[in-house]
Amino acid sequence: MMKNKLLLLLLLSAFVPMKVSAQISLTVDSLIVEKVLWISRNDIWIEDFAYGPHLRFVCSVTNNTEDTIVINLNEALSLESDTRKKLNRRIYVDYADNDSTLSIPSRCRAQIEGEIDAWFILDNKRTVRDNYLIVDFMPGISKLVRKSHVVIRPENQSPLKATMRNCFVGRDFFKDGTFNEPIIDIKEK
Repeated sequence: MMKNKLLLLLLLSAFVPMKVSAQISLTVDSLIVEKVLWISRNDIWIEDFAYGPHLRFVCSVTNNTEDTIVINLNEALSLESDTRKKLNRRIYVDYADNDSTLSIPSRCRAQIEGEIDAWFILDNKRTVRDNYLIVDFMPGISKLVRKSHVVIRPENQSPLKATMRNCFVGRDFFKDGTFNEPIIDIKEK
């Protein structure tokens, strides 16, 4: 009896086409991290918003359905984590100010670029040396990349999640907050 059911399912699967791929998919093409290391004079008061890091996301949404999908970019893209420290921060999309609605036609792919300042969600390592404060965000960034994901919420669809795989350090790795003062004073003899 079980063999007959299995044989019937195999015959049906040969004649009835089935789609096994996802209808709508989200991928994080790259995550670029800037202002990873911050240095400033120790006696200068710096508010938390004054230093990095700055995260830049490049994501792709692929529509393999027969319908056009609509995404409200002002609310749809966020960085989330399910760890003990709950994280749900909106990613600000570059072109959302001009037009906040993105329509992706059937069988098309759209790329979305956005950014977030992440000083408030990352642990950092602070070192005071020679009257300078050095703040290193790399340990927090590593933890964030391992435990978080990007979520997008298309209208009338279930949310899509994607992990971050391609991570790079951007051109502004080092941020000098000493306000044009030399870090090392070299005197001529």
